[in-house]
Amino acid sequence: VEHSQAGTVAIVFGRESSGLSNDELGRCSALLTIPTANDFSSLNLGAAVQVICYEVMMAGSNPGAASGSNNAGGGDDSDAPAQQGEIEGFYQHMTEAMTRVDFFNPENPRLLEGRLRRLFNRSGLLKSEVQLLRGFFAAIEKKVR
Repeated sequence: VEHSQAGTVAIVFGRESSGLSNDELGRCSALLTIPTANDFSSLNLGAAVQVICYEVMMAGSNPGAASGSNNAGGGDDSDAPAQQGEIEGFYQHMTEAMTRVDFFNPENPRLLEGRLRRLFNRSGLLKSEVQLLRGFFAAIEKKVR
């Protein structure tokens, strides 16, 4: 609810049979699970959607639920949450810089890229932070040229 005041958000549900792929999970900025009883450890997709929609509705109807330091009021948006396209551009830039300095081998990626995505996704990157990090990677690339 808080993030929706600063921009468009999406709630993504996986396939009923298999959930989301690792690649799809890596593109999500936050993950959640619905707690269930041990004897009934899964919900069908319709039930999961219903629970999440209910929780979003309840959070949106609570006046204090959406308080925070976003910039929904306009003005300088550098401290607004980064948009998904900006974040994907950042990940691409990071991968290119890591490859250039031989920290990352795209032919043998192992778990590095996914771990870094999860790390940055948990932080809730702001536009200004994405710009700062991209500037850092640009400086690294300039230095190694």
